[in-house]
Amino acid sequence: MLETTANYKTGGQTMAEGQIWCRYQAEDGATFGLIEGDQVIRVEGTPWGEHKVGATRQKLDAVRLLVPVMPGTFYCAGANYRDHIVGRARMFGREPKFATRPDIGYRANSALVADGENIVKPADSTEVFEYEGELVAVFGKTARKVSHDDALDCVFGWTIGNDVSERT
Repeated sequence: MLETTANYKTGGQTMAEGQIWCRYQAEDGATFGLIEGDQVIRVEGTPWGEHKVGATRQKLDAVRLLVPVMPGTFYCAGANYRDHIVGRARMFGREPKFATRPDIGYRANSALVADGENIVKPADSTEVFEYEGELVAVFGKTARKVSHDDALDCVFGWTIGNDVSERT
């Protein structure tokens, strides 16, 4: 599920802060919906583009939720958890080195799993398999060289993620 930011504007439409969007499996494929109480209202189009709220409603517990968005690529900020950096440095008998700039990397969308789906641990992985909760920003606009003051205007909404790593 994905919650919209304060009055996000797109394609002439303004969405109210706090709308809860989802992506779910309908009979004819993946589609977006708005969650109201225990109901999902089908939406034609995308949340961050032109869309039309339909009349079809289903019980939330009767639909199979999918990953909230399926980007071609998604980006992650790495080495931003101070305790991990300190712990790894201690393990190897070194002084911790903290990045002076964000360490941004990308991931394939095959790394995403939906609510209730299993996280697959590869058979050849080590015993040390760690996880941490993440706040995930979903950008609804293409942006480049945006000022600090205008950056959040590009964020469509927020969701949560579970970052899983094999430590070797």
